[in-house]
Amino acid sequence: MRGAVRRVFDGRGDRLVAVALIIVMTSGCAIRLISNYDEQIDKGATDLQRELDAFLTDLETKAGTPGASYDMAKAFYPRYLVDLRALQVRAHAQPKNELTEKQLDLMMDSIEQLRRQHEAGPLAKAVIDVNRNLFSQAWGAVVKLELAKKRGER
Repeated sequence: MRGAVRRVFDGRGDRLVAVALIIVMTSGCAIRLISNYDEQIDKGATDLQRELDAFLTDLETKAGTPGASYDMAKAFYPRYLVDLRALQVRAHAQPKNELTEKQLDLMMDSIEQLRRQHEAGPLAKAVIDVNRNLFSQAWGAVVKLELAKKRGER
């Protein structure tokens, strides 16, 4: 019996056993390179995109009037940033979520740029339209990443 066992582990048998062990050991393991799907980030990003679009649409309809001034709209920015920071905190709490964190950091910077632009003077309809498109693309990227996580893409 010992001779038979010794022959299995000699030469080619060693490699077959090693390959079989590797297959068995790794077949149930999945390596995650990114965080899991987060429904609250998905929903929060969708809600914030909608809220920003409504704000920009309101500014667009009031363009050229005092209702589109920064003073009339300035309460929007801190409230919006509070909700955005809440998403950042949630994203930061999850391991391997650097991509989402970076997207939200860039969104914070973009909102601040919009606020400064608005504070400097009324936003023209063309500027509002460009901002709407850029923010829709950026929020769309956040949602797209979350949906990819949901599907299990890595």
